[in-house]
Amino acid sequence: MYSGLVVESGPLKSYKLLTPNEYAPGKGVLPEGNLMLEVYTARKAAFTVVLTRTPSGDYRATQLVR
Repeated sequence: MYSGLVVESGPLKSYKLLTPNEYAPGKGVLPEGNLMLEVYTARKAAFTVVLTRTPSGDYRATQLVR
């Protein structure tokens, strides 16, 4: 899924790593400890990847928000 998204969206322009509260203040979107990766591409596409913290402390991409 992610490789197809990269081909469809074009080259990476910029990205921003956010906490759930920075992404949607006061909305309670995700539990604390998770992160949101906002991605912007050269074709003016934007999407967010939800990074969920695993019990080992690593992060895993679990959702895609367009």
